[in-house]
Amino acid sequence: MDHLVRMTDSTGLFQHATFTVPNFAEGYCTDDNARAFILTLLLEELGEDSRKVKSLATTYLAFLNYAFDRKKADSAIS
Repeated sequence: MDHLVRMTDSTGLFQHATFTVPNFAEGYCTDDNARAFILTLLLEELGEDSRKVKSLATTYLAFLNYAFDRKKADSAIS
């Protein structure tokens, strides 16, 4: 959990690190934030129902919500 917390800021999960230090230059990616969100859900199922896990889940979900392209999704359906 320490590394996950260290790799996360108020925007989301950083894509890369140099050892245990987040590499800010590489930024974020949607798939990593999606996997991190899934991890928080699994942690809650396992009983890790802490404020920190809930906070991380909110951060990852907010990132995914922002990255979601409604117009592209709607055009793919039709």
